[in-house]
Amino acid sequence: GDEEICDDGVDNDGDGLIDCDDPECFADPACIQVSGCELQGDLRCGEGAEGNTQGGDDLWQSYCGEQQDLWTGPEHVYLYAPEQPGPVEVALFGPGIDLDLTILEAPLDDELRCDPDACVATSWSPPNSGPEIAQFEALPGFAYFVVVDGFDGDAGEYQLRIECAVDGEEICDNGVDDDGDGLQDCNDPD
Repeated sequence: GDEEICDDGVDNDGDGLIDCDDPECFADPACIQVSGCELQGDLRCGEGAEGNTQGGDDLWQSYCGEQQDLWTGPEHVYLYAPEQPGPVEVALFGPGIDLDLTILEAPLDDELRCDPDACVATSWSPPNSGPEIAQFEALPGFAYFVVVDGFDGDAGEYQLRIECAVDGEEICDNGVDDDGDGLQDCNDPD
């Protein structure tokens, strides 16, 4: 069927639920109240996003309760609302510039609050050392903010990709036994 468009007043996917009443629209920026940050959009498993942080807001300079004031570049924030719990891997590609990746969590509530101290995963590698990869376990009752932020004032173009293990699937390149069979990555026939 068709995918639900979350702000057009129509039941696009024919399930009897319109816009924000449809669970498919839970993570859509048109349907949630977020405080503390401005969303660029939402992320879904197996999909990605791209953007350019130049000219964006610089709300946060520190993360995870560490007052380091190192992330002085603008940041972009995306919402990931898991459809089911399980391992998640987010990859950030921003060649030649020092963009870092921080994953924040927020309890599901009427209002989701972006809190730069509510870290669940980070990838803060030096520039030109390959993609930033952050891995975490999505838990029921939580939403997650994926933050792309420039270290030491850096800004520029990037691509994001999110992969999720569903129903005991193995993610084949994260160093984790996602499906619990004692075998990980390339050693797992899954």
